[in-house]
Amino acid sequence: MKILLMGNPNVGKSVIFSALTGLNVMSANYPGTTVALSRGKTVIDGQEIELIDVPGTYGLDSGNPAERIANELLAKHGSGVLLVLDATNLERNLYLAFQVLEKGLPVVVALNLMDIAKKRGLVIDWRGLSEKLGVPVIPTEAIKGKGIAELKTALGEQVLTNECVSSRKFGPVYWEKAEEIAQEVLRFEKRDLTWEERLDYWLLKPGSGSLIAFFVLLLTFGIVVGLGMGMRKLILRPFFFTFIEPVLRWGVTSLIPAGVLRNIFIGEYGFLIKSIEWPLTLVFPYVLSFYVLL
Repeated sequence: MKILLMGNPNVGKSVIFSALTGLNVMSANYPGTTVALSRGKTVIDGQEIELIDVPGTYGLDSGNPAERIANELLAKHGSGVLLVLDATNLERNLYLAFQVLEKGLPVVVALNLMDIAKKRGLVIDWRGLSEKLGVPVIPTEAIKGKGIAELKTALGEQVLTNECVSSRKFGPVYWEKAEEIAQEVLRFEKRDLTWEERLDYWLLKPGSGSLIAFFVLLLTFGIVVGLGMGMRKLILRPFFFTFIEPVLRWGVTSLIPAGVLRNIFIGEYGFLIKSIEWPLTLVFPYVLSFYVLL
């Protein structure tokens, strides 16, 4: 049995795919195209299921390569569909949902990004949405793993038994129907902004955002230089001149008599000393502090 994972681009399909399949994933181009598909296996109710991550599409009617592949998979290779919708852009996502539902396959809907929708003050009647679509709708926060277990349960109870085939017709004017349903199940709830949202607001304004960016860069530079200088003076230079430099001088002095050759190795700018001292005590501390901070 094969279940197609479908949705618009950037709705969290990949996160749900990874949560359901784990590491058992294979990626390859769809035959005859350059469009990549990921396939993975999961076990639902004791039955091994192949999950196919279909390229993200906004619809099934424009004819681009990703949509042609989606249509072919729906027609020939799908036993059911796990359809991921973005709760923050419900109306736009319903356009694809209507077209998938009219294909006559069992469908379970994952209403993802519910946490972000809540932060934006969006309240979605997901049970009402389920009634209007005629298929199960499961609210999810995939990045946190919320709703994944419920998705597997719904897939086991509905898709494997062919009980969630929608009998509704939504076309031919899909956008008008999407607007109508979105208005019925979606409402905006006024609330106080969190400190994160207030900070987000000021960071995105050109004036205040540029000023904050300048001070962040200045602070970053100060920390990098301060940490690097502290490591150099307090740790690396004492370590080098206590443990490494004496050993090098002893080794060269034992093997090479005094003269030009010895000076080349361990003189004031002897390359054997400086080739270790400078990278270790001058370059390394600043590079390390930069990457730690980054």
